[in-house]
Amino acid sequence: MTDRTAAGAPARELLTMGFAGLDGGGAGLTWGQRFVWDILESLAPDNHYISLRLRVYLPPDTTREQVLGALHALVRRHEGLRTRFTAGPDREPRQECDGDGELPVEIVETAPGRVRRTAEQEEERLWHRPFRHADQWPLRVSVVAAEGRPRQVVFVFSHLAVDAWGCAVLRGEFLELLRTGAAEGAPAGWQPRARAAYEMSEPARRANDASLAYWRRILETTPQTAFPNPPQAGETPLFPGTGLQSAALAAAAQAVAARHRVSPAAALLGALSALLGARTGTDRVPLFLAAGNR
Repeated sequence: MTDRTAAGAPARELLTMGFAGLDGGGAGLTWGQRFVWDILESLAPDNHYISLRLRVYLPPDTTREQVLGALHALVRRHEGLRTRFTAGPDREPRQECDGDGELPVEIVETAPGRVRRTAEQEEERLWHRPFRHADQWPLRVSVVAAEGRPRQVVFVFSHLAVDAWGCAVLRGEFLELLRTGAAEGAPAGWQPRARAAYEMSEPARRANDASLAYWRRILETTPQTAFPNPPQAGETPLFPGTGLQSAALAAAAQAVAARHRVSPAAALLGALSALLGARTGTDRVPLFLAAGNR
């Protein structure tokens, strides 16, 4: 179906991409999914603000067939991209991975000089609508083309299925599928239902109990705040933020990480904790960190 809504507006074609015979089934949520589910429920109905956006710039010789083939392969490989999230009468959420289903894909044809602007508009349009998780897959896709050639692919993902790290993984996989061809392949890594099953197992329960016991001990002996400076009368508390870009720090973090056999991120986290502890006179510096296991 092709539609031109107004003079000069991009031509819009709606395709339906079908899937059949894939592995599917239901499961509870992973801990990470449940964390996001509770946030979405608390923000409903205007909870689209935590959906993630991703725009992929395509190589100059990319064809429509390559884009659609790579997209089809990506959804086949990742169960989370074809999973619905429902709540039963007890309000307990579940994930339902579909082995069969359809994904709408829009092809938007625009002028060569308006590709970037059109992609920005598509991103905003797809992002601004909250996902209906009970009957929709957690992704939306629009392909922006000019002169019949795909130029950018716009993705919007529900945070129940993808986080920022996952966006980077999907971008890399999508571009690799474009380069190598969208051949049939095994599922990519550990899938959400398998993760949820593990988290319900006895080893995972023991690990979780040990983690909770550890943090209970830490929080019982940790200062209420690392910066005990109450605001003066009439002051408005502020939450300042800062950023640091340093090639020297990056090189030092990599050297420390290699020496201690950890990641550069762990080295930076340790340095930050040590600095905060030295500045505040405490040897216990709890930090609230985001974890990605969706």
